[in-house]
Amino acid sequence: MAAQVGALREYDLKAAFIYNVVKYTDWPAESFQKADDPIVIGVLGNDPFGDVLDRIVKDRVIRGHRLVVRRASGVADLEGAHLVFISPSESEIALHCAAVEKFHAITIGDTPQSAPFTALNFAIESDRIVFSVDLNRVSRTRVSISSKLLHLAKAVVGTSKPSFQ
Repeated sequence: MAAQVGALREYDLKAAFIYNVVKYTDWPAESFQKADDPIVIGVLGNDPFGDVLDRIVKDRVIRGHRLVVRRASGVADLEGAHLVFISPSESEIALHCAAVEKFHAITIGDTPQSAPFTALNFAIESDRIVFSVDLNRVSRTRVSISSKLLHLAKAVVGTSKPSFQ
């Protein structure tokens, strides 16, 4: 039972972090069909967040865009998403990440297997959640991540220099 509580707490914190990634990220105008379209947070595969992510984003608006969560079992259902969490249940991580990057979606993972393919990746070190950022992956999406967020990263890798806020 204690392990389940620990896992729940872990994904509560990751859900809060995902919300903060959205706060410190700007998507290109063409990522939205209309000026007031929502920012879509996608969860691909088995959802480890339960209703926590929904509660965190409920009634939130960032730069004129309300936030919504969309869960999907396939990439096609996430077209138009702005940020996509790739669940540990997914095995085709490289293919999934390449597909969602094409519609300017930031990818987030939380396994060693997802780290080479996602723009951001969570890890646990000394009972703390840390994250790394791959600037090459970010650059492919034409998304701008604030330097405020990058300063919190354990590691920032890649040579691309996207424009930061």
